[in-house]
Amino acid sequence: MDFKTVLSEHDIDNIVEMALLAWQQGDSLLFLSYFKDKAQLLDAKGQPHILKNFVKSGCKHAKFTMIEKVENGGKDVIGTLQSKKWGVLKVYFKFKINYKKEIISLCVELAS
Repeated sequence: MDFKTVLSEHDIDNIVEMALLAWQQGDSLLFLSYFKDKAQLLDAKGQPHILKNFVKSGCKHAKFTMIEKVENGGKDVIGTLQSKKWGVLKVYFKFKINYKKEIISLCVELAS
């Protein structure tokens, strides 16, 4: 099953869906195009990180193998990422979107 079909099985925000499709295709420029300039990347403790560095290291090498759950109006995605660098990880991608439909922050957390 292709990733777009997997996403269509969930009630996911349109901007989040487009961003995740770009991630899955390994298109870091397209993924970042959905973000407002100076958007934040946060870890589980709310600590900021450099979004472009995370995207460059992850977007081309880590792919979702499963989406388990979508919450918070389609903006929080819980799934499994697989990469040669990090192995298999269960993660939360939590997107915040402004009224202009730009992603203003992404919080990435390891799920248990």
